[in-house]
Amino acid sequence: MKAFFNNIKERWVKYLIETFVIVIGILGAFAIESWGESRKENEEEHRLLIQLKQEYEQNLSQLNSKISIRNELINSAEILLEVIDKKKTLSQDSFDLYLSRTLVTPTFDPVNNDLAVSGKLYILNNEELRIALSHWSSNVLDVIEEEEIWLGYRDEHYLPFLIEHYSVRTLMSHVWADFEITGQVLIEKAEQSNISMGKSNRKLSYHDLINDTPLEDHLAIAITTNNLTNLLSITVKERIQDMLDLINSELQK
Repeated sequence: MKAFFNNIKERWVKYLIETFVIVIGILGAFAIESWGESRKENEEEHRLLIQLKQEYEQNLSQLNSKISIRNELINSAEILLEVIDKKKTLSQDSFDLYLSRTLVTPTFDPVNNDLAVSGKLYILNNEELRIALSHWSSNVLDVIEEEEIWLGYRDEHYLPFLIEHYSVRTLMSHVWADFEITGQVLIEKAEQSNISMGKSNRKLSYHDLINDTPLEDHLAIAITTNNLTNLLSITVKERIQDMLDLINSELQK
C-alpha cells in the first residue's frame, strides 16, 4: 500500500514538473514574441522619426527662404515709399529693380504627411509630438491663406495697374535677371534661368509713376500683407523647431 502511494506521489511530482516546464515554455514563447513585436515597433518608430526629421528640416529651410524673399519685397517697397515721400533719387534701373521685387509671390509648399489619416501617428510614443503633428495642417493654413490674398491682389489689381501705367515687360525682365530672388525659388539654386525677354523700348520715367498714380497705395498693401504673412510664418517656424527638438530628443533615446 505504501509503495502504491509512493508511486502516485512520484507520478504527480513528474506531472507537476512537466506542467511547469510547459507553462514556462509557453510564457517564454509569449515573451519572445512580445519582445520581437516591441523591437519591430521601435524600429518602425525610428524609421518614421528619421523621415519626419528630414521632412521638417526641408520645411524649415523652405519657410526661411520664403520669409527672406518677403523681406526683400518689403524692403524694396519701403525704399520706393522713401523715394515718393522724401524725394529720394534713384537711377531708373535701380527703381525698376526695386519695383520688380514687389511683384514676387513666394508660396510655402510644405511636405505634408497626414499621419492621422494613414494611422501612422500612433506609432509615435511621444504624446506631445503626436499632438504637434496633428495640428500641423491648421498651423500652415493661415500662412497659405495670407499668401493667396497677396497673390490675388497682385494679379487682379497690382499687375493691371502697372500694365496701364508702366512696363511689366521691363519689370519681369528684372525679376528673371535678379538671381538674389529667383535663386531662392529655383529647385537647383546654382542654376540661373535662361529666360531673357529684354526690356521695353519705350522711354520710361519713374517720376511720372510716383507723381501721377496711386503707386504708394499698392506698395502699402504689399508691405502690409507680406509683413503679416511673415509674422504668421515665424509662428509656424517656431512650431517646426519645437517638433524638430522633440524628434531629435526621441532619436537620442
